[in-house]
Amino acid sequence: MKFIIAIASLFILTKNAYSKSINDTIHNDQPMVLETTTGNIYGTITIPPGFSKGTLAIIIAGSGPTDRNGNSTLIKGKNNSLQMLAYGLSDAGIAACRFDKRGIGESRNAMGKEAD
Repeated sequence: MKFIIAIASLFILTKNAYSKSINDTIHNDQPMVLETTTGNIYGTITIPPGFSKGTLAIIIAGSGPTDRNGNSTLIKGKNNSLQMLAYGLSDAGIAACRFDKRGIGESRNAMGKEAD
């Protein structure tokens, strides 16, 4: 029974933190560009309020055509999972950097032909 109460409490706390993160907090998203010889890689750095130095998490999208926010061209709609992760980290005082893969999102021109 204690286990069930602990899990329910964790769910309620997580839901409250998620709601605050998405609805009440204004996040400081700064655009970034990595210039390469094959094209620019575009990304976003989310900086917590009052952040001057500390931890930076680098968020790397998983397999497939996934952009910096966690959205895939293969799946209809947007889930923004990586953006929400960055915002959650920001709420915890951790800066987060996320970027589009070559050939995806704003970085689509940074990839040549697959045949090459």
